[in-house]
Amino acid sequence: TGPFTEVAEPKLAINSEMPAAGLNNGDHDIFIDDDGTAYLAFTDWRTKGTIVIEKLSADYLTGTGEHVKAVTDGQTEAPGMFKRKGVYYVVYSDPNCGYCSGTGSSYRTALAPLGPWSAGKKISENSCGGQPSFISTIKINAKTVYLYGSDLWNNAAKNEALANYYWAPLTFAEDGSINPLNCPESYQFPKAVKPNVHPTPDNTSGNDDFSAKCDISQQLQRAQSFTAKKTGELKRVTVTVFKNNNPDQTLVISIYAADGNLVPAGKALYTKPIDKYSIGWSAKNVVIKPNIMVDKGKQYAIVLKSASATGCYGIQSNNLATFRGAAGSISTDGGITFKIDDKYNLRFQTFIKGK
Repeated sequence: TGPFTEVAEPKLAINSEMPAAGLNNGDHDIFIDDDGTAYLAFTDWRTKGTIVIEKLSADYLTGTGEHVKAVTDGQTEAPGMFKRKGVYYVVYSDPNCGYCSGTGSSYRTALAPLGPWSAGKKISENSCGGQPSFISTIKINAKTVYLYGSDLWNNAAKNEALANYYWAPLTFAEDGSINPLNCPESYQFPKAVKPNVHPTPDNTSGNDDFSAKCDISQQLQRAQSFTAKKTGELKRVTVTVFKNNNPDQTLVISIYAADGNLVPAGKALYTKPIDKYSIGWSAKNVVIKPNIMVDKGKQYAIVLKSASATGCYGIQSNNLATFRGAAGSISTDGGITFKIDDKYNLRFQTFIKGK
């Protein structure tokens, strides 16, 4: 909803000095490595369709100048980059042919995003009736699937927005090479693993009206209090968190007693550092297992903090009215004092095993 402000124009190592209206770079595909480093794979049209890969800045807003040119020899386009078992892959249209039905698909591999890259290997002569578009790495019933997608163009007919996709998972040989595409018309999903059945949470802030807030670093800490609904062992706590701009230190989650004002008090009853690489860019639940005794009717607080000097850790929060016996709070002095901040009630759950 704004207000919006203009930021600096992104700059890439290739063709950055060429006229803006010219046919320079295209078919951009962003790949994010396990450590959060991002790379942009794209087609260099000034060299008639070679593939370029460039490392992006920590905030992903521009190039760094670190790049590899001519991953392919030319006459290619539409790169899709992914990683499997420590090996990097780029799949691309071979040859290039914009809005054509049935161009080929080839791929190359490397042990590092900037290469050196292998020679190309073709896996399809017609991309299952389309042109390769992307590779998405997704989880289906605990199995990782590398989903290949091609655009089913209608040979540059008017309104190619009507074109459909062909989707199918890639398959791999034992040596990691991609098997030729056989273009199946159906796909059998991996069998579901029987899920662990967890008890109903004793406390929860629900699932409604949450938004993202990223500010946990150095002196700023956030907390969420709750009231134990029974006496017993606090077996599990979930908090929804994410990270932004590569924090250089871990996120630390602690459990404290809370005072009559519903803010943390005294010394931590339990503390758990969360490895920074286990926290994603998008919000997800982090689980801790305090296994500490709590008493029915008493207030406790979940505290999130980090000594990170770069980036931040974030929460999912809502500004609904503080529910009974619980409240969000904030510290801006490194946890010395907290004050109620009911605009930011954390998304959390607690599970207590009664006596």
